[in-house]
Amino acid sequence: MKNPQHISVTSYDDRSGTTLSEVLISLLVMSVGVVSVAALFPIAVLRSVQATQLTNAANLRHNVEAFTRILPQVVNVGPDWQPVTNYVVNDLVVAQTETRRKTPSAVFECIANHTSPGLEPDWNFRNGGLTPLGGPGVTSYWRTYSLNNYVVDPLGWHLVDPGNALGLRRYLGNRQSTAAFHSNVYRFASYGALNETIATRLAALPDSWVQHGESLQFAIDNTVPSVTLQDLNENLIDSVPAAYYSSTPNSNFVRLTFIDADNKASHTRYVNGLTGTGTAQTVSWTNALPAGFVPARIRVEVYDRRFTWMLSVRRGAGGSAQMDCVVFFNRSYGVEDENVVSAVFRKEIGLGADGGFGNVGVDDDNNGTTDNPEERGWPGSDDSPRNFVIVQYNSANDPPFYKKGGYVCDATNLRWYRIIDTAEASTNIPAAWTQGFTADVQDSAADRFVRLTLEVPIVETAAQTTTVSGIDRIGGALMMRGIVDVFPLRAQLPWEE
Repeated sequence: MKNPQHISVTSYDDRSGTTLSEVLISLLVMSVGVVSVAALFPIAVLRSVQATQLTNAANLRHNVEAFTRILPQVVNVGPDWQPVTNYVVNDLVVAQTETRRKTPSAVFECIANHTSPGLEPDWNFRNGGLTPLGGPGVTSYWRTYSLNNYVVDPLGWHLVDPGNALGLRRYLGNRQSTAAFHSNVYRFASYGALNETIATRLAALPDSWVQHGESLQFAIDNTVPSVTLQDLNENLIDSVPAAYYSSTPNSNFVRLTFIDADNKASHTRYVNGLTGTGTAQTVSWTNALPAGFVPARIRVEVYDRRFTWMLSVRRGAGGSAQMDCVVFFNRSYGVEDENVVSAVFRKEIGLGADGGFGNVGVDDDNNGTTDNPEERGWPGSDDSPRNFVIVQYNSANDPPFYKKGGYVCDATNLRWYRIIDTAEASTNIPAAWTQGFTADVQDSAADRFVRLTLEVPIVETAAQTTTVSGIDRIGGALMMRGIVDVFPLRAQLPWEE
């Protein structure tokens, strides 16, 4: 028997390493993870900014609510009329308390300088009416404004239409195509907001300060309330409005923050004077610094009204005030920001996919018949309340400022709705937009259409006219830029005034 052949096999040690395919797959997996993580950064930044804005908006909202409780004049836009008092043009008053409770809510604007008599006038409560003092033929001294739907807008009063050049200062909302047309929502500056400076103190978040410069080179004497800053990058006297450092009370919107070398102590002083330019800018204030305090650096800070408010008020028949606090971030005060465009706000229950009232073929209300109009919106059916509005405008004008997450206001009823979705069309309103609901009348002057889906159903119908088009249409939609949030406030009752 032959011995089996033995085949010798040379063994080699296993070689360590990876194939090119493994490297490529690893790179693919890693790149997916890196891209996913990188995508989170901009979202995180946006959410952080949004959280900051909402926090500041909520703080401002609580300030406004405190104003309305402590000073009812903020909501009433004027104090009670007083006898033997000097009144000047644009002063606002309301009828004395007992009279106001028995009459419609109204405010009276002084239209001629005068000293009030000892007895309260016999007020004319008709909107637009005039109240004279004395017998027939005597000059009228007061003009009446009915307080139904109106806004308290301290800064808007002074900045939207400065000097009332277009006649729009008194109203929130206007038609861009003609400055002569405005909404019927009155705007008031609020009690005591006589000028832009005081309005800023009232309507803006008080802690919005922005660093304007910092100085490390200066010589200071604590007994002297002034200092010369020698290393600023820009001339303060050119970049800071003079009204910001006026010696008038409540007009100091520039301050110095003095910080010691250890960053353990600091003092703040409001600026009331600026002189010099370049490397010799002298800043002055009122109260000298404490003895023994040695500042190592000085920050120049300027007040920035980033967060501001506007109060929208709806007065009920009994005089109660339903209020919404609208908070803005970097609000724009251009006339175009208050453009009212045609829109139909209708409180309505739409028919669902089955096209019938309630549940088709079912006697929902047990009255012996099925699918009768009284069953529209029956619980459990596919009928649904209207939660959209169709905005109509002409492309020759600037488009309205709508966006997801923004707000649209029913300019007739002064109700605010958050927008959660948008759709656009041209030429005609698509039939699918109003399927199951009453079709909207198309504005003959419009060639652009936007369907805004609202967060909640429409709660009140706004009157619309179908006989005239465009600029004369009653009501409409108002979309303003920069709105952070709209906060409902506690209703103010007549006896709380």
